[in-house]
Amino acid sequence: MAFGDNQKRYADLVVHDSKDHTRVLMAVEYVNDLTASEAWRWWENSTDLQSVFLISQEGGSYLKMRLFTRGGRVAKFREHHERFSRFIKWPVSFTALGDPGDWSVESMLKAVERGEESFIGLLVAEWEHASFVTLHGGYSYRPNVARQIFDGLARVTDPEIETRILWITMPDLFERQYKSPIDDRVMDNLTISELHTPLWWRLSVQSRINFSVERQSRHRLGSVWLDAEIDMLAHDIMGLTMNQDRDFRHDASRLVGAEGHGDDAEFSIYRLAGLFKEKALKFTISQDPPPELVRRAVIDYKKRTDDQRGDPWPHAESIARTAMGDTTQLTSLVNGPGGQRPLGMMNLLCSYDPASAQVTIHTPIIAWAAARLGVEERALSNVAFLHATVYAVAHLGRDLDGRLWNDFGVPSARDITYKPSLLLETLARYFSFRLLERLEDAAMTAAFERMNEQQPPEYQAWRRLRSHPIEAVRKILMRARAGLDGIIPFESA
Repeated sequence: MAFGDNQKRYADLVVHDSKDHTRVLMAVEYVNDLTASEAWRWWENSTDLQSVFLISQEGGSYLKMRLFTRGGRVAKFREHHERFSRFIKWPVSFTALGDPGDWSVESMLKAVERGEESFIGLLVAEWEHASFVTLHGGYSYRPNVARQIFDGLARVTDPEIETRILWITMPDLFERQYKSPIDDRVMDNLTISELHTPLWWRLSVQSRINFSVERQSRHRLGSVWLDAEIDMLAHDIMGLTMNQDRDFRHDASRLVGAEGHGDDAEFSIYRLAGLFKEKALKFTISQDPPPELVRRAVIDYKKRTDDQRGDPWPHAESIARTAMGDTTQLTSLVNGPGGQRPLGMMNLLCSYDPASAQVTIHTPIIAWAAARLGVEERALSNVAFLHATVYAVAHLGRDLDGRLWNDFGVPSARDITYKPSLLLETLARYFSFRLLERLEDAAMTAAFERMNEQQPPEYQAWRRLRSHPIEAVRKILMRARAGLDGIIPFESA
């Protein structure tokens, strides 16, 4: 115990540097008159401690304290309110923060960006406090602070930390590390819809896939499974519903029939689960040559040789695979003779397979295209992911009558005369644009606009719908899904 009257001080509580345990970081000193004590000045001038606690128990009252911290060995101490004591005593405060007492939003965000996940829950709680407001009350509404936290979390680039952010912003029985003071579904719904879901679309594709895989594997253990992320696109933007677990319960129960609803109803339902899993939406990242690159290799091969025997596709796939490892060859293959080929999206940067219900992101081509376009690779990857997911939702999503797009047609990428679908590309670009408006991600928007400048005519038609209200374009989608004309009203644009 250190006493303020002694010239030489001793501390009964010390915190050491985690690296070598030789540098003392914090001391606690007992003083007689807490309010008037200047003991902290001795620690400031005579030591390089980052934190000092002065404590006192005056008149038999409960223990009181004063807290002082600084950012460097020669910096001046700053005094903090007693309520911050539990934070300052965290070991991570000394290793992750420049000043163990600087618990500002900016300081915690910088720590998270550097890979320290301990502050994520506190930032999410602060976001909730700054965001929660209703007609009947709430917290102190601070939208600027909420936006600062949202944008700061979206800037994280470490896939493991990104995945932790997605878990902590998603209410879950096992993974959520904090509970809001308002412990009810209202707060949970706010956090899911206005923080977790937009972050899911803005963080990297790799973290998105990691999170989805982990969540599915833990579903049987009681994790909360929600389609909130996809529903933001399906329901809010496209006017469809996308809840495949709910649809499985409904459709499987209908197929089983009344006789399957007895004591063994559980087993009757689960016997059909495998059939429905085949159509469950899946995401993957591929290093293999995308279908469109192979098709372009076939075209180039046909132009260079008169040999029409055999199947050219295996040979073309070998050419495309070799080009994937050589920037010069890849550029030549994508651009074609004279560099006139446009840079499409589907089957080149991304693809969607209706048979397996799988969205695939072709990262090597995205890396090449991002360098060519001068945009962020992660942003372009997210735009490609969004584009292919619009295809998936248009195919797998249901309207209010529960109907699917049974005649959903995607041109075969192995057709030498392949052309993108004017209707599907127009819808994919338009709905992507509308979601990007909501996300307000400058990098993703820049990547989207730069792609517009490089794409074939089928990808450009959406521009004439840019000012159309979203309900008008939803009607085009619904008519196409119903097997009607699906005509795009360019003449009225």
